[in-house]
Amino acid sequence: FAYQHYTRRDIVEGKVETLSEEDQPYILAPKNLGAGDLASIVRRDNGDRVDPEGMLIGMPPKITELFQEYLEKTGLMDIAHDLLYKDPVKVGENKVYNLEDGSKWSARTSNNWVRDGDMTWIDPANEYTYELILNIWRAGGFDSVLDTLGEKFGADGLWLDGTTFIIVSNFEGYNIHNDLPGADSKVFNILFPIVIPENGSSRLLVAERKGVKTAQEAVPINFKRDVGVLVGGDTLHGTGNCDYRENKEFRLAIAVYLIDINEENVE
Repeated sequence: FAYQHYTRRDIVEGKVETLSEEDQPYILAPKNLGAGDLASIVRRDNGDRVDPEGMLIGMPPKITELFQEYLEKTGLMDIAHDLLYKDPVKVGENKVYNLEDGSKWSARTSNNWVRDGDMTWIDPANEYTYELILNIWRAGGFDSVLDTLGEKFGADGLWLDGTTFIIVSNFEGYNIHNDLPGADSKVFNILFPIVIPENGSSRLLVAERKGVKTAQEAVPINFKRDVGVLVGGDTLHGTGNCDYRENKEFRLAIAVYLIDINEENVE
C-alpha cells in the first residue's frame, strides 16, 4: 500500500511508539502519523478498537498552513471571532458574508444544539467559493489522503462534497450522532483542527456503535495539529465539552465531506 495503517494489534503490542497519557488520556495514538497514514482508534483503558471506520489520519502539514493563511488574509478568522463574541447567528438564520477576494460565505448555527453552546458552521455559499477552497486542498497535497481512502475502502471515485469551518467558544451538552447511517463505507468525514486554543480542552468524541446515552460514555480524542479524525457514515461522534470564553478564544476545525460515487450508486 502507499500508506501505513497502524492496526489495533500494532498499537496494543507496542509495534509503534504512542503518545503519552498526558497528550492522549483516553486513546493509544501513534506519536508520528505521516500524511495519508491511518491508525485505528484504540481505547487506552482496555485496548479495544472503538469503531471499524473511525480512525486517525495524517494530514499534509501544508493544508493546515494554507487554510490558516487564507482565513487570516481574507478576514474570515476575524468574522469567526465576531460570530462567537459580538454578533452571533440566531436560530434559523443564515448570515452571508461577501469577502474582498470574491468569495461568499454562509454562517449558521444548529437548531438542535443551540442551548448547549455556540457552535457555528461557516460554509461556501456559491460555486466560485467551493472551487476556490478546492484549489487549497489541491495545493496542500490532499491527494495523499484521497489515495489512502481509495485503497483502504475500495473507493472508485471520491467526490469532495463540501468543506465546513466549525467554530465554537463553549459547549456543554450531548450531540453524539452519525452522519449517514447505512452508508456502507461510501461516505466519510474528516475533522481536523486549524485553531486549537491554548486554554481548555479541545476534543472530539467517538463512540462504539452499540450507542451511548451520555457524552461521558464516549471516547474523547484530543485534537492534534496535522492529524484528522476520520469518521464513516455510521460512526458515532460528537463535540467534547469546552469553554474558552475567559480568554476570548475559540476552536476552529475543518470538516471535509467525501462521497464514493460510482455508476451503481450515482442515482
